[in-house]
Amino acid sequence: MVETENSMNELTSSITLSIYYQDDGKTIEKITIRKKRTGDGQGGQGGKTGN
Repeated sequence: MVETENSMNELTSSITLSIYYQDDGKTIEKITIRKKRTGDGQGGQGGKTGN
């Protein structure tokens, strides 16, 4: 995992923001940001198949 600093302006509808709490349910343990993969729907492999 790579830690980076991001601003709230960078959050878009294609990003998933996950907040993990400690057992007390009040203290944030970590926050992760995942960007939706973009591409051709082929798992990022790209290219055409067939003739």
